[in-house]
Amino acid sequence: QGWAELSAGSVVVVTKLGGIDKPMAYGAVEQRLADLAAEVVLVPFDLHLAGAGAKELGRLRSRTADAFLKLATLVVGDPA
Repeated sequence: QGWAELSAGSVVVVTKLGGIDKPMAYGAVEQRLADLAAEVVLVPFDLHLAGAGAKELGRLRSRTADAFLKLATLVVGDPA
């Protein structure tokens, strides 16, 4: 049905919705999804994303901003 071809070019984004007090086994999640998708992007919890309203990249924690920049590069391509 074409699922293999579709998943071969897919990007899976895993976000952490809880705070830092709720541990997440990122390594296990990434390992499990790596066989199902071409790329896995892990976006850590960031308090700036928890509130309503517009978001500013400069207010994100560096790990969160890096994850979103990686996602943008995977989806759109490298601007360089």
